[in-house]
Amino acid sequence: MNKVKPVPGDVAEDKLGLSEEDKRRVINSVHIIFHNAALVKFNADLKDAINMNVEGTLRVLQLASEMVNLEVVPSSRD
Repeated sequence: MNKVKPVPGDVAEDKLGLSEEDKRRVINSVHIIFHNAALVKFNADLKDAINMNVEGTLRVLQLASEMVNLEVVPSSRD
């Protein structure tokens, strides 16, 4: 747990709401991403749900594509 460092951000925001300093730190030192953010209210506005669940995931993937130490770990196995 001493290797886990929280980083404030928001998948619904442009650039994940990360500061430039936090973005650089993530790109250069993070090895694993746990993406658990989702809007699960079934009566939510469709635009908000798409922004959070689809575009938010895309933002995480875009950041992941810049990461130099990323290890790919499947979230489920057969």
